[in-house]
Amino acid sequence: MIFITFLASVPALIVPSNRLWLKIHGWLLVVSAIFTLVLGLDIWFDTLKNRAHMSVLWAQQTPHVQSLLQQHFNCCGFQNSTTFQKDALCTGPLIAATLPNCQGKFSSFGASFLDLVFTADFGIVGEQIHAPLRGLPYHLTLLISFSSAGRDSSTLCSHGAQGPQGTRALQADRCKERFRHLIV
Repeated sequence: MIFITFLASVPALIVPSNRLWLKIHGWLLVVSAIFTLVLGLDIWFDTLKNRAHMSVLWAQQTPHVQSLLQQHFNCCGFQNSTTFQKDALCTGPLIAATLPNCQGKFSSFGASFLDLVFTADFGIVGEQIHAPLRGLPYHLTLLISFSSAGRDSSTLCSHGAQGPQGTRALQADRCKERFRHLIV
């Protein structure tokens, strides 16, 4: 979706006099931002249910895999130390009672990637909303300048022109042509 939005911006940059592509790009930015926001929220809500998902995942594993997970996370049992798999780390109930359960470490490990994904996703949404607004003060200044000049672009376009009189007039004409869509 973001790539399609980018592709719509290319004609808007190449043909600045045609505002249709700029409008299409603007609407695609809005749709893309909403899509990305919904995707990020979906992933975030999944992370809130992560412990329940991990409990099911732990129960589906063979005793050997559960033992390997206990050794990797240095814990015994999933929810409490009474449901541990006997291995080199959890040799008996007394040792298992001294070590924490695996639920927190296993869930944190599973959520770390999802947290990274939805955080990056929300950052993209922020950039999609912020990018079009960066140029807003400049465009508002132009609009205010046009309205205060009595909707005449000659005041706005003549102040930056320098050089011989013919060059100044040519630059003013180019400026008026460039901003003609702003003059109502």
